Amino acid sequence: MTTLVQSALARFSSSDSPEKADHHRFLISLLEPLYPLARNPFFSLPEPPTASSKAVKSFYTVYRSFLKHMVSMDDKKIPWRDLATSRRLILADNGPFGSSHLRTKEGLFSALIHCGITHNSQFLHSEQHIFFDGLDDWNTIYATSRDALEDSMDGKDMEKYFCDGCAYGVWTRRSVEHASVYAAATEAPDLTSWLLNAEFPAFTQVYKLFLKGKVNRESVFPGFGPLQAYCSVSTANSHNGSRGSLK
Repeated sequence: MTTLVQSALARFSSSDSPEKADHHRFLISLLEPLYPLARNPFFSLPEPPTASSKAVKSFYTVYRSFLKHMVSMDDKKIPWRDLATSRRLILADNGPFGSSHLRTKEGLFSALIHCGITHNSQFLHSEQHIFFDGLDDWNTIYATSRDALEDSMDGKDMEKYFCDGCAYGVWTRRSVEHASVYAAATEAPDLTSWLLNAEFPAFTQVYKLFLKGKVNRESVFPGFGPLQAYCSVSTANSHNGSRGSLK
């Protein structure tokens, strides 16, 4: 780990201004304590060396508590996003970004459900539903899950179970009610024709589509801001394989 940091600093110091190099050093100082989480996707916490002094053991106690806090909110806290719970689940082969679903309307609908509704939700973490054949499939799974939880949760807890308004950090206009809007979007040729193109269109074109796409002057991707749009498009790009890529 030390070698990696030193190598990065040497590269920055040789190519950047002193001010930028200082900024990079500061960034690396923030990331370095989290490296154990990047090296171990299962987040086993580091142990103090054998025969450590009392001071070292005390440091590791605090350090482990810090890492536990980061892991407990991994979707929001850790910078290694693909290792966080929601991302690890949604990137499975049978999910919307898998090769058999990526270039389909069902895959797009499922990706919209994830990014716009279920990301960082207890529903996703516990029940691990990541692919839906369409709105009817989503409604059936949603209703079944609600019925099972009806006696144990009140309205607000139930709503947050499926959709956390602060899933990406600050509150955004996220809601399970958007599922029907997302389904309508996948049926609009102007919004989905790019799915079957020999090559995906430009990255910025799809990014802007998620931010500003409309049908009858109404937004068809409610709950999507710049971060959600970027995550959706960049993930599709990185998993697109041989059928072209977003550029």
